[in-house]
Amino acid sequence: MENEPPQGNAMTVVSPAAILKGVTMSFRENLQHLRSTRGLTQERLAVLLGVSRQAISKWESDRAYPEMDKLLTICDLFGCTLDELVTGDLRTTDADTLEDPLVSQAVSPVQDYTGYDAHMRGFAWKIAAGMGVIIAGAALAVLIDGLAVGSFKDAAEFVLIALGIVCGLALLVPVGLSHAAFRKEHPYIEDFYTSADRARGIRELAVSIVIGIAVILGGIGLMLLGNAVHEREDGWWTAAVLFGAALGTGLFIWGGIRYWRLDVSGYNKEQRQEIDPARRAASARVERVCGVIMLIATIIALAALFLAAPWASEHVIARVIVANFWLAWVIGGLACGIAALVLNKSQPDESQGL
Repeated sequence: MENEPPQGNAMTVVSPAAILKGVTMSFRENLQHLRSTRGLTQERLAVLLGVSRQAISKWESDRAYPEMDKLLTICDLFGCTLDELVTGDLRTTDADTLEDPLVSQAVSPVQDYTGYDAHMRGFAWKIAAGMGVIIAGAALAVLIDGLAVGSFKDAAEFVLIALGIVCGLALLVPVGLSHAAFRKEHPYIEDFYTSADRARGIRELAVSIVIGIAVILGGIGLMLLGNAVHEREDGWWTAAVLFGAALGTGLFIWGGIRYWRLDVSGYNKEQRQEIDPARRAASARVERVCGVIMLIATIIALAALFLAAPWASEHVIARVIVANFWLAWVIGGLACGIAALVLNKSQPDESQGL
């Protein structure tokens, strides 16, 4: 019979598949036991190990096996040896490993183990500063247009606009690459924000919007006042509008991203879309359409700004265009939202299956 001990010198031959099956079954049960006794969800354990929740689910259902480095990390986390983890029975061991510092950290209240909050705060101000610097470069060019004369004026305008674009991109490109790398390294973030954090985020968003609108309207008011009294060159007042737009736009972006960072579930949903092939394809379609929309919006905004600015001191319509050039991005954002709703309409809600 299969379970009888070998007779004499006969050798029992065990296939590698049987060995692997026995090991993985033990590992699966041990992992489930360790996670449940420590009160860890699959999401929480995934954060601690730097993997996705789907990876933990596959390990516990025998559909995949962790790499050696992850096995060693699990051993360090729960205070057990590699042999105990993959071939032992940790369900019968004492709970003394709960005193392990790493495990104690794991069962503590939810914390930001990944540095998500600090990353998003830096992402917010760098994106805001990059966009503000680009618009400020245009403001300086308009200011020079009202002060300088001759061929120097044209050269100075070009240099200032180019300098603003280069400095802005020096902020935008690295932070964009850094954010992409962060998303790849951390496919899941456990929501650690409290209700107080969310209330503070709403206040920050409201304050940034109110101050941003006030700054933009203040710049428009200065331009109208300056053109009325004619105490300075017209370039001063048009530049005031653009400086106000630079600061106001920066405040809008800063407040918006800081508020958006609180939507951790939205972050995780986007990350799951990167895993699911159907949703990844749908997301790629949305990104392409939105990219075209925002590119067109940027062309319209910059064309309106640079073409209307030289005539702003003489024509009311030109002043209105200069003061409201940024609305092209707002309209583009709304168009992207509509496009996303239309393109994703046929996609099922993935949260129902999780």
